[in-house]
Amino acid sequence: MNVLTLVRKEIGHRKLGFVLSVVAAAVAAATFLVAMALLRGTDLETGRLLDEKVQATESEMAKLENEIRISMKGLGFNLFIFPEGQDLGEVYEQGYASKTMPEEYVMRLARSNVVTVNHLLPTRTMVEPWFW
Repeated sequence: MNVLTLVRKEIGHRKLGFVLSVVAAAVAAATFLVAMALLRGTDLETGRLLDEKVQATESEMAKLENEIRISMKGLGFNLFIFPEGQDLGEVYEQGYASKTMPEEYVMRLARSNVVTVNHLLPTRTMVEPWFW
């Protein structure tokens, strides 16, 4: 007697148990495959939704950055650059600097890589004393 004959006789003797075990194994394998397919579909859908949200967020951020840029342009930075040798006491007393600088200094500052400068305006202005 060989092994295949013994297996056939055992299957013939326990038909219901064999059929139920084959069905259980088939259901387990099918359940696993269906679960993997559903998870893969969910991953694809989640990736698509995330890509849409990232694009929407980047679009909104670009819009907000532009609005901030426009607002900051209106506000500006109050940075005063005085000529060398200018007495600050005189500036606070008179409200403006009595010495001037050549326009070439402004052009050199605008072309420099030290800082990004968007608007340079030469002005003579009344300076509010800082101690008020």
